[in-house]
Amino acid sequence: MLTRIGPAGADQHLREMMGPLAVDQQIRGAVIQCWQMLRPEERSVEAVEQIILGVVRRVLDDLKEDAATFGFTPDADAAEDET
Repeated sequence: MLTRIGPAGADQHLREMMGPLAVDQQIRGAVIQCWQMLRPEERSVEAVEQIILGVVRRVLDDLKEDAATFGFTPDADAAEDET
């Protein structure tokens, strides 16, 4: 049976549905895909590590840039949740 969830409960529902395992599975999927995309002679744990860490670094840099551009920070988000 489907239950309708209003906007007030959507954040909590998403957290429960996705949980920490969803992020873990997405990262593991990216690592596997990276391994598969490398030429066989280039495949090594070190090569995959270098590529994945580069991707993560770019994502975090973009997040920081977006936060500065759009004016959101963890402190600001927490203050909004309290109101």
